[in-house]
Amino acid sequence: MISNSFKVKSDINLNITHFTPQADQSQPVIIFIHPTGFVSNMFATVVAHLRGFNCFGLDLRSHGASDRGNVTDWAFLGNDLVSVFNALKKRTGHEKFYGVGISSGSSTLALHASKHSEDFHALYLCEPIVFPPDADLATREFLANSAKNRRDTFESKEIVFERFSSRGALASLDKSSLALYAEYGFKEISEGVTLCCNKEDEEAIYLSGSENNVYEILSEIKVKTHIIYGEISNTISNDFAKEIAGRIQDSSVEELAGVGHFTLFENPTLGAESITRFIRDNS
Repeated sequence: MISNSFKVKSDINLNITHFTPQADQSQPVIIFIHPTGFVSNMFATVVAHLRGFNCFGLDLRSHGASDRGNVTDWAFLGNDLVSVFNALKKRTGHEKFYGVGISSGSSTLALHASKHSEDFHALYLCEPIVFPPDADLATREFLANSAKNRRDTFESKEIVFERFSSRGALASLDKSSLALYAEYGFKEISEGVTLCCNKEDEEAIYLSGSENNVYEILSEIKVKTHIIYGEISNTISNDFAKEIAGRIQDSSVEELAGVGHFTLFENPTLGAESITRFIRDNS
């Protein structure tokens, strides 16, 4: 796959990967946003199975090739998208886009859409992170502690791939997705390689996410929204997916078979088929 990248200025420099630089300007434009701790290049596994779309991916602040920035308030994530969409409008000549996200990437898109629904044709949100008023935040605290205590430095990217392939939460990822995580989610240092998203920032994102206000703003989204959950996810159930969708004026729900919370990264082919159907039905 041919791809290139460019920077967009918010209060920091944000990195955008253009997966399809040879795309026809008339083709619908998709912007992909990754979960906490990951990178936009992982969506290359999904884009490889898409046809007829012009595809971009954003590295959230403090992730991938984007600069480190304030992540103590998820409002910053939504605000970054103002700069991102202005840049995409100039680059593509389009005024409306399809937003595809996973986890906190979905929440970031939702935050932007609550204020700027006019920027979207439709939203495809996999397992968005939202917290109802009565939510149990124990899992969030567990994730924050896990991030704080995780190993962040390895001898090489090959060892990163081998380690995460064999155990832990990322072992469920498609091997191509995991290989891209090892390649682009780590940077070289004198001791070997270390995470692009450092432990302190990942911990802060998890902690601040419990007050991200996404649940409250769902009713402000005025564009067709598809809520996706994984069949074997331990984060969002069918009932909770329906609850989320029920707060959005024009919404639907879909279960992706055989995958967990990371959905598209676990089965890129299945995800691409679902995305294609959704966009074709809402174009």
